[in-house]
Amino acid sequence: MPHPIKNPATNGHGAATPVMPGAADPPPQATGDVAAIVDLGSASACVMVVRRSGRSGFDVLARAKAPLRLAASLDASGRLGPAAIERTVEAFGRFAALMSRHGVQPASAAVCAVATEALRQAHDAPALCAAVEAATGIRIAVIDGATEGALVFTGMRMQWRRGALLGLDIGGGSTELVYGEGRAPKRILSLPIGALVASRRLGLGDDAVSQTQLDAARAAIDEVVAAPVAAFGAGLSLGALASAGRAIGTSGSIQRIASAIAAQRVAHSGSSEQTRAPRAGPAGSADIVPSIDRLPLTLADLRALMAALAQRDREERLRLPGMDPGRVDSLLAGAIVLERVTVAARIDCWRVGLSGLRNGLCAVALGRAEDWRRPTAAGPSPLS
Repeated sequence: MPHPIKNPATNGHGAATPVMPGAADPPPQATGDVAAIVDLGSASACVMVVRRSGRSGFDVLARAKAPLRLAASLDASGRLGPAAIERTVEAFGRFAALMSRHGVQPASAAVCAVATEALRQAHDAPALCAAVEAATGIRIAVIDGATEGALVFTGMRMQWRRGALLGLDIGGGSTELVYGEGRAPKRILSLPIGALVASRRLGLGDDAVSQTQLDAARAAIDEVVAAPVAAFGAGLSLGALASAGRAIGTSGSIQRIASAIAAQRVAHSGSSEQTRAPRAGPAGSADIVPSIDRLPLTLADLRALMAALAQRDREERLRLPGMDPGRVDSLLAGAIVLERVTVAARIDCWRVGLSGLRNGLCAVALGRAEDWRRPTAAGPSPLS
């Protein structure tokens, strides 16, 4: 039986809807020209060593990833367990060695390492963080959903410099929706549902899915996203933003969905153009091919992809064009989350962005994001 997905108003870690500032400290800022960031997400961990470049940018000197899938390791008691902690320590050992080779000391202020939803939920998160620090010197900050959303917005601002923006980040364990008109976001919504969590709890992994199962999954996700997203958009012209190409979807889940949709468009058109598999992108960009940059994703696109995925099992999905083997078990769930958020926001199209959370972390680590921080408790309510 699928596990229920908790409503964000009572999601087990005290977050309200929308998430506003909690007790988490902001990520540290480095003082030199070279820094390292680590994003310990619910699906994977990524390290980037970056150097200041130009007036506001940065170059990526090195990067590495580890598919830790911590969200899938959480047991019924809310613990990751020794095996997951050991995998994480081993990955951070490799990350620390990479930093050292590029002149960044893992225990220094030049390292900005953050963890998101999987560790927000895990009761043994302090044990994991302590083990990583003891073994590598890297100190991990477990950030709340509001801080995560603010960092996503900061990263988006590196690609879309001016004007109002609506941003969506679907991770492995949570989904962040952000809106702003200047450098800092005005509204942030963090929901405890992501592609990996939804896939696991709703039974959307390796097997083909019937229409009845698909409808049940949509209804379960609607219970989490529909009302909060509608409240988030109150008083905003989200449809007009989308029509103007200012509704931006970022994160690995959305980028992999976009790659699959782009590949199927090519296949259905009969074009001889080759669709490339995900790979490392240019300096500071997400690890996905640049050809999907600003690609429009419509509800019709999403529903066609969902139908194609639902009627196939894992092996059959892998034969579809544009499939990423590392995401094939969570891609359908990610597409459903994206579809339900899109419906609740009453928009019909997103543009794919290549700059998000990790870019925001890099900007903060290098001191290049002066006004990145989330709304403060003394400021207006994000629903005002």
